[in-house]
Amino acid sequence: MSIPKIEWKMVEVDGEQLEQVLTELSEADFEIFTAQFTGEKWGVVARKFKKESSGKNRMGFSAPC
Repeated sequence: MSIPKIEWKMVEVDGEQLEQVLTELSEADFEIFTAQFTGEKWGVVARKFKKESSGKNRMGFSAPC
């Protein structure tokens, strides 16, 4: 069983940019992991699970998308 590959992205933005950044991350297939206000800026951590390049599951069969 293989461990899924995860791409992480960390962003720090002003409150005015928060909605735009969340939208952009969602459109890029990132899942918002956490968002925290640090007193001056928002810190956003997002992750994206990467699919195997072959598009096959571990049994070797292609899964329909």
